[in-house]
Amino acid sequence: MLTLDIFMNKNLKTIKDLGTAKKDAYKNALDLAKANGISAISNNTNSKGGATWSGQVKALREGQYRFGEVNNFDIGTAEGMAQVARMNAEALMDQVRLDDSDYADMVVKQKEIVEESQNKCDAAIEEARILKRENKDLKDYLRKKGLIDQKDNLINPLG
Repeated sequence: MLTLDIFMNKNLKTIKDLGTAKKDAYKNALDLAKANGISAISNNTNSKGGATWSGQVKALREGQYRFGEVNNFDIGTAEGMAQVARMNAEALMDQVRLDDSDYADMVVKQKEIVEESQNKCDAAIEEARILKRENKDLKDYLRKKGLIDQKDNLINPLG
């Protein structure tokens, strides 16, 4: 016990100095966070996630600020992002370690998805064809009745 008291007396100033330094470092970190608006107390966003990049972009879009469009880009066209996505997919595939039956099931599912997408595409093309025909018929009828001109502009019947 006596040696502990001697040690504490000899190093009491050092221990106090270290405690003060710790408090100062903590205060400086808090002040820096407040100054940059990244502390919970000084954050002026009202919703969860508002301080994130996507939250800030959303706020810029909702406010319709023109300068908010400058930093928005299509992630699909960014080569670096595409490379990271490929590497991530490869890492996931290495971890999953699929066997032949899993690959066969995936091919069957992909075939079903492709067929379904092709059917939807064909249906949309046919619908567009019918709508174009109806639109042409309607324009021809309106021209015949003298309600639109050759450029499809409305003719004012009142003069």
